Amino acid sequence: AADPALRALAVVWTLATGVAIARAKTWWEIARGLTGRAVNSAGLPEVVAVRETILTFAILAAGAGFFFLLRRAGAAARLRATRAALAGSAVAAFLAALQAVRILPGETRSFWKVTGRLSGGATDPNALGLLCGLAIPPLLVLALGTGKRRWAIPAVLSTAAGLVLSGSRSGFLVAVVGGFAAV
Repeated sequence: AADPALRALAVVWTLATGVAIARAKTWWEIARGLTGRAVNSAGLPEVVAVRETILTFAILAAGAGFFFLLRRAGAAARLRATRAALAGSAVAAFLAALQAVRILPGETRSFWKVTGRLSGGATDPNALGLLCGLAIPPLLVLALGTGKRRWAIPAVLSTAAGLVLSGSRSGFLVAVVGGFAAV
């Protein structure tokens, strides 16, 4: 049942990437007779923005492919992959904490330096925030559940700290809604 939904999402990702590559104009630009394209608030040149769009698409496609493989690999493989993903999220959050205490270098992009938000090795603070926000609910389930899941308690603390250091409102919303659903 999840495969058709993920396939549909992969089609949307593919179409969105195609639109970015084709340099599609927005209705707003067409109505005002604008030339050129405002790519983002960082002022990236269009070539760079398209390259990053393709990279993002490749990452999403790899994730979808990984999901399809895991669906067919069995419960044990899915559990190991889930644990590895949650541990990786906790490590990225811990790296942000090391950035905060200046053990690791801070952000290189001037916008993130000014805001004081940290990425912990993710592409930007919003990516870290979403990574942490998505990891917190399953970590809460593991930490509060029965069994020997002692690693989940420091992992949930680390991801919560990473979420705060990222300053991501979206990540916070995902963590709160997912946390209520998990508990």
